[in-house]
Amino acid sequence: MARLNTPPPASARLPGFEWVPNDHNTGGTYTVQAWRVVLHTTEFPTSSLAHAWAVAAAHPNPPHVWFGWAPGNVEVAIQTVRLDRSARALRQPSSGPSTNRYGALQCEIFTTAATAGAEFSDARLRRIAERVVVPLAQWAAARGGTIVLETRPRPGPGLAEGRFGTGAADRMSSSEWIAAAARRILCHYDVWGNSHWDTGTLNTPRIAEHARQIMNGDQDVPLTNTEIEAIAHRANEVRVAWENQATQLAAAGGPAPSASLASNRVWAKGYHVASREAAEAATAAVNARADEILAAVAALAADVANGVTVTNEVTVTTLPPEVLDQIRAVLVTMLAGGIAGLNPGE
Repeated sequence: MARLNTPPPASARLPGFEWVPNDHNTGGTYTVQAWRVVLHTTEFPTSSLAHAWAVAAAHPNPPHVWFGWAPGNVEVAIQTVRLDRSARALRQPSSGPSTNRYGALQCEIFTTAATAGAEFSDARLRRIAERVVVPLAQWAAARGGTIVLETRPRPGPGLAEGRFGTGAADRMSSSEWIAAAARRILCHYDVWGNSHWDTGTLNTPRIAEHARQIMNGDQDVPLTNTEIEAIAHRANEVRVAWENQATQLAAAGGPAPSASLASNRVWAKGYHVASREAAEAATAAVNARADEILAAVAALAADVANGVTVTNEVTVTTLPPEVLDQIRAVLVTMLAGGIAGLNPGE
């Protein structure tokens, strides 16, 4: 197919996105319409609308859409490939299932994997959900598909060592990629056979939460089991960090660990799973009861009889309700408190 200079019909467009012609914008045919959202980061910010358009027009392997902000808080929303044609932004291994053509609806976000976590306010995360994730999910739904508005559970805080390379700990296998569970919000580092670690530190669980709230008429949405699993992993990381610091200080004859550890550096790339008001209240609770909370976390994480482990797999679907309540009361409160201290005033 020749380059498409004329904007596609509304049925193949994302609402409000500017069509920018690209020499590689014809896309391909989907082999399977197993729709999922795949987010990327461009690995550079955009200096202006003109710069964003130039990048999108010249890119040899364009995604469907591009989104972000130019200086002055100018929103950038560009489309380069029709939604009913597969994009090109994923690597395709020489054998195995398709990547681009396996129902992947792809968006490049103007930021870097390393800085996105600190760079994007909660308002911007909501905007990504509102302008990109929800419309893509609605587009898929109109064609009989269902994109689950959740991210995959993962143990790490979004650092390169867990996500870079084809064998990275957070990356899907080919069988996971084609499974029904993959029809959700994914990042480039999730995709089998690829090596990039974007979107890195971008708070995609929070984007997913915003997307669910928008689809639910902005009503409060309970945490999913996937999010609880991720929280349980992160709580164990904090417990280990706390214990390590306590051991080191004791060996040096120093004081007990500071309560700020529970709400400062350990959570620097944490998940945001509560409203700002709840997070602020939880921060005070964490600071006042840090030892008690960490003791509860350690006990809960070690209580194999209750079905909670501290390995890379945490099973929560079979836990009795009272244990889930414990997880929410202890782990979620602790997690929300950590995040509240990161971006005061948002």
